[in-house]
Amino acid sequence: MSETPSGVIAQQGPLPMEEDADAAAPVKRAADEVVGDDEPSAKKPKQEDGPDPVKPAGEGDDDGLGTDDDDDDDDEPKDDIKRFAARLRPGTLKHTCFVLLQRAGRDGMETNAMLETAEKEGLYVGKNRNVLTTTLSHEPWFVHKPDVKSHWCIRSFLEGPEATEACLAAKPGSEPAGPGRAKGSGKPRKTLTAEEKMAQAAEKAKKATEKAAQSAASTAAKVQAKIEAKIHAQLTKGNDDRLKKAAKQLAAETANVAKHQTALEAAEAKAVAAGVAKEDLEKCAEETNKKGAKAKPAKAIAAAKANAGAGPGGPGKSATEILKEPGAPSTELPERLTIYTGDQGDRHKLMAWKKEVDKFKEKIERERDAYVQKRRKQLRAENAKEGAATGKLIADYIKCFENLEKAKINHFKAEEILRHLKEKSELLKETLHMKAELAKEKLDAKNAKAMAKLEAKLAKLEGEKMDEAKAAIEKERIKEMAKAEREAQRKAEKAERDRVKEEEKAARAAAREAEFAARRKQKEDAKKARQRELKYPIDDDALRTELLAEAAEKGIKPEELTPHPYRELPKPTPIADGALVADEAALADFFEVFGETLGVSATLNTAEGVRKVIVGCGKELMDLYGCLLRPTLEVSVVGKSRNAARWKRILSDATWPEVVRQVLKRKKCGKTGVEALGKRPWGDLSPGEHTHALLALSDLCLNSVEYQIKPMIDTRMAAAHKLKSQRINDYIADCQRRKAIENKAKEKRKAIRAKKAAERRAEREAKKAAREAALAAGQKVEDEDDDDEDDDDDESDEEGDGNMDMDADMDDAPDVDVKEEDEPEPEPAEEEKTKAKAAKKAELKKEPKKEVKKEPEVEPTFELPAHLVAYDGHPDDRKALMAWRAEHNRVSQQLENARREYEKKKRSEARKILEREKMERMRKEEEEEQKRLEAERLEKAKEMEARKKEEKRMKEDADVAVRVRPLGQDRDRNTYWWDIGGVKAALYVEDINGKWFVYTTRQEVKDLMDALHHWGVRERKLKQELKRRIHTINAQFRREAPEREDAAADAARRAASGYPKREPRECSAAATGENDALAAARRFMEALCTYAEAAVGARRPKKSAEDPAAAATDTQSDADAQHWRAFKGRACAAEAHQDVAHLLLELEDALYAMQKIEFMSAEEMEARAAAKEAGEDYESEESDADDDFDDDDEDLWEEENQPFHESYEDKIRTGMIYPIWDTHFERRTWREAVSERSPATALAFQAACLEDCAAIFLKAVARHPR
Repeated sequence: MSETPSGVIAQQGPLPMEEDADAAAPVKRAADEVVGDDEPSAKKPKQEDGPDPVKPAGEGDDDGLGTDDDDDDDDEPKDDIKRFAARLRPGTLKHTCFVLLQRAGRDGMETNAMLETAEKEGLYVGKNRNVLTTTLSHEPWFVHKPDVKSHWCIRSFLEGPEATEACLAAKPGSEPAGPGRAKGSGKPRKTLTAEEKMAQAAEKAKKATEKAAQSAASTAAKVQAKIEAKIHAQLTKGNDDRLKKAAKQLAAETANVAKHQTALEAAEAKAVAAGVAKEDLEKCAEETNKKGAKAKPAKAIAAAKANAGAGPGGPGKSATEILKEPGAPSTELPERLTIYTGDQGDRHKLMAWKKEVDKFKEKIERERDAYVQKRRKQLRAENAKEGAATGKLIADYIKCFENLEKAKINHFKAEEILRHLKEKSELLKETLHMKAELAKEKLDAKNAKAMAKLEAKLAKLEGEKMDEAKAAIEKERIKEMAKAEREAQRKAEKAERDRVKEEEKAARAAAREAEFAARRKQKEDAKKARQRELKYPIDDDALRTELLAEAAEKGIKPEELTPHPYRELPKPTPIADGALVADEAALADFFEVFGETLGVSATLNTAEGVRKVIVGCGKELMDLYGCLLRPTLEVSVVGKSRNAARWKRILSDATWPEVVRQVLKRKKCGKTGVEALGKRPWGDLSPGEHTHALLALSDLCLNSVEYQIKPMIDTRMAAAHKLKSQRINDYIADCQRRKAIENKAKEKRKAIRAKKAAERRAEREAKKAAREAALAAGQKVEDEDDDDEDDDDDESDEEGDGNMDMDADMDDAPDVDVKEEDEPEPEPAEEEKTKAKAAKKAELKKEPKKEVKKEPEVEPTFELPAHLVAYDGHPDDRKALMAWRAEHNRVSQQLENARREYEKKKRSEARKILEREKMERMRKEEEEEQKRLEAERLEKAKEMEARKKEEKRMKEDADVAVRVRPLGQDRDRNTYWWDIGGVKAALYVEDINGKWFVYTTRQEVKDLMDALHHWGVRERKLKQELKRRIHTINAQFRREAPEREDAAADAARRAASGYPKREPRECSAAATGENDALAAARRFMEALCTYAEAAVGARRPKKSAEDPAAAATDTQSDADAQHWRAFKGRACAAEAHQDVAHLLLELEDALYAMQKIEFMSAEEMEARAAAKEAGEDYESEESDADDDFDDDDEDLWEEENQPFHESYEDKIRTGMIYPIWDTHFERRTWREAVSERSPATALAFQAACLEDCAAIFLKAVARHPR
């Protein structure tokens, strides 16, 4: 080049400061001036729209830039822009870019705006936006606007006013012929005749043939010389290697001799230190050399040991020396045995003392002898040990001596081998030198003979080495030929690969276009789907109408709609007496919460336990009524009234059914149970009637204060509100945490994408620079692949995909109810998502491995050679025939053995292959089984974790729940219940008509969840509730599965959904209850007769003979007392139901008559007595029905309407005489209730009421005589 890029840049002058031109513009302009191409140099090696590449100075290129001839053009940028615009051909992409950017001026345009404008005006803009962006970025005249990087503009608009005017005045495409040399500038060629052309071709062919022959001869000589040189070099190298190896071996042997010499000296030093003399060691060495390595010098070794003082037995100590040792026993006697201190005259003691002295001395002698023996034994052992150590030292010395002798011999051998190799090496070098000098001379007979002698000498020297060298050269030649063939094959394969690459490139381009179209369509569909999702959920009825209309419009079934089909709900199984089963479940749920407070048995926490008690109709049912009845008699439940207090006072085992009826009647609840209790004995009621009565009582118990039911409800409601607030706060905190994690992961993904994009850009720039350098050097380069230029769009695509599920978490938002909150599902880690995407990309880009085809093995034939198939010798030559037959038999046997061995080997290989296949199959099956087990384990662990979470949540809900709430409703407003009455292995359905159904299998519940549509308000909530509890529901179904598999158990279970008929009993609880109730009524009547008899006795006046009226009264009182005693006897004797009812009414009439007499005035009593004596009827001025009553208003008996009546406690406290009934209505109501058709419990209740009212009156009369 005549000009460097820096020189070109220097000619442009400084840029205006106010324009703030792009920093990359000068560099791009310099590159453009050097390359001089309209299209990017990396894209188009062939010049189409721009000038030819810049040539060295002096070649006469008028259109080249940056040469010495174009100084005038380079001084003005306006000429450059005009020339660049003139060279642009219409219809090209650069022409379109220049036209649009020239029109936009300094403001510039975005790539999207350029695409839209070009499409409207019908201009060519390439295949897609990436091609347009690549063209703009590769052309130095197109730069980014400094203040708005997203806009492109022409560089001249940033270089000052003159350059701007020149750019506006430029006319793109005004140079139609384009750059190039002027045509017709070459010299005219001479026209040749046919003869001249043939002669010229023959001469050319002759010269080519001669040249080829010379070249072949020269090549053959060169090849032969090269082969000879290689052989000589290989021989020399082999000899040098042997010399090095021998020298190395000699050094190793020298080191080995030194090592063994050192070891021998060390062994000698140790032996001398142990007491062995050097002369003895030398004698042992001499004898070893004489006898050889295998024989040991035993005599010399024994002598050495003896001289060292360690022979067998060895020198030892005498007994006297041993006894002189410090540890030897002492001969001294104790002081008491040294001198006799006793009585000298006592001879017996003296003799005993002497004997003791003698025994002690003998003992000392024995101990000294034993010590001597022990020490001698120890000394012998020590001597033997020292002798063994000395022998070992001598043996080590002898071994080291032998090793040293062997090392010296090996050292001598190594020296001889090295000397021989050196002599052979000198002779080989001399021979090769003489052969090389002889090869330089002219080849004649004398030289050929000398060369043959040298060859024979070389063969004698090297022998096999020469043949090996020639074989190696031949092998190398074959390798070179194979390499040439491979090179030719490689070129052919490269050409094929280039062709396939071009085809694949076109296919990839088409695939990219299809992928971009599919991606755009997917984005549009996703956007439409998100926009549609925003309007849901809506009312289920409106959703049904909308989806059915959409299906009808598309002509498909509703369950074929996409993406969310509208399926029919699965039909559940009907339940016989379903409403009754629901009431039982409600009772069980009530007892589950308040049973412990009411003192109810724990077996009633399930519907089955409730059903068992109701069907049993025994004492347990009576106790259950009592537990529910006591809280309902509180003032806070039944109200503050005189009748309620009376019911509480008269409550007993005989009266409780009627008390239940009265309470339920007063509160207007109980349905059929109230009517049945008034008509039949409680034992004859149906289970449904009992259930209604119990359910009504349980509802009334909720207001009980004394039994802590209402306070418990308030406490649970407060706890539920607190739990709801806590869950909402936890949900909000979890959402914030998830959002923070998502934002962090999004930033990380963004950084990773930016890094990858930067790496791709750097890689493209490096490729571009390499291509430009190769083009500048005149090398041929391949077209650049555009596959990587479209990767920048992935960022926006991935960003768009990240927003697909923006509203996914809205389904989990907490609702108003505590149970309707939804736990957020944990999202997978973002790192795992990134790894999954990377793995997927790698898998897509990964090319399939080429299978290496193994060539089939050639099967051996095991056929006889041709000369052994048939005998072709002389038939009379018996010896030859016998030899042929022997060889034939021998070869046949060999072939047969070989065939058997081959077949055995093949069978063995086949068995091995089958075994390998079997092992591989077993391995794969084991791996699949392990994967399956691992998947099942993970699924079970996940389900177990979800179940624990559900159970924890359900336990929290149960701790604050009052009654079971339904899960929700479907599109038909059917209500769904679960976990009612302690039954978790069933999903109950209640329709709008009150009929009940049930789902009893996992598949039914799964089909139900699939059919529920989340776009409906009701079904959305129901589906969320089912989804939250699905793991627990499935676990309960699996637990109940063995029972359902048994047909008998299944039939029994389904039959248990209704009520089985109770078997008749010999003495039912109902009959026993009736008898007890009649006995209680008789007891109440007996008590009243006793009270009345006492009251009559209290009214008897004092006896006086002077007063005949008093005598008459006394007689009357005796008659009344006799009457009451007779009535009492009749009451005791009454057995029939009707008799008890009549006696009860008769008793009330008698008591009422007594009440009238008690409250009668003296005048009226005298008038009545006078009328009676006269035999006339007494007529009062007032009607009997109106005395001492205020009115007949039936509402006056209620406490709130009669505040002037005293209470029961006030009547007892004052002790005054009060009437039995307070109002006519009260008496009339009582008498109407006493009927022959009334149950015995009703009669007992009415008798108790009469006893409660009349007992106060009779006791007061007895206490207050008139």
